[in-house]
Amino acid sequence: MPESTENAPANAAGATETNAQAQEVKDLPAWAQEVIRNTRQEAADYRVRLQNAKQEVTSVVKDEFQAQLDELTKSKSDVTQQLSDSKLDHLKLQVALNEAKLGGEQAVEFADRLRGNTLDELKADATKALKVFGNVQQPATDPSQGHGNAPNRNVDDIFGEFFSKQYEPGK
Repeated sequence: MPESTENAPANAAGATETNAQAQEVKDLPAWAQEVIRNTRQEAADYRVRLQNAKQEVTSVVKDEFQAQLDELTKSKSDVTQQLSDSKLDHLKLQVALNEAKLGGEQAVEFADRLRGNTLDELKADATKALKVFGNVQQPATDPSQGHGNAPNRNVDDIFGEFFSKQYEPGK
């Protein structure tokens, strides 16, 4: 049962008096020293148990999630490499289109052959390649005009044309 409020000031005054008189544990009565010693030992045991529990939980969590962490780290590394490769491909294509003045499939093929990792290195390689191989641009042609070649004719057509020119009336 709780103490009455009349006794509380007396107990508080008594406790203050005891605290003032006993500054060290060795000055306390034997029974109080035993209680303090047991309480300290119990607290130390709890601290040790807490530390052991922390280590055990940490170990379990590490083991449980290490595989996932490794997988995510590898995945991140792969994505980073893909991003780097894409940026380099973009730079190569940019050099092929803007510096070499190529278009379409020629630009893609030319970009695949460029060497370097920076814009300046790629430009230098493109300039060198163009000097060695010359400008590889094809003149624009209209495919419907036959590319300037004679139409495909078979031997019978050629012989018939020759024969009719030789025996034209009026010659």
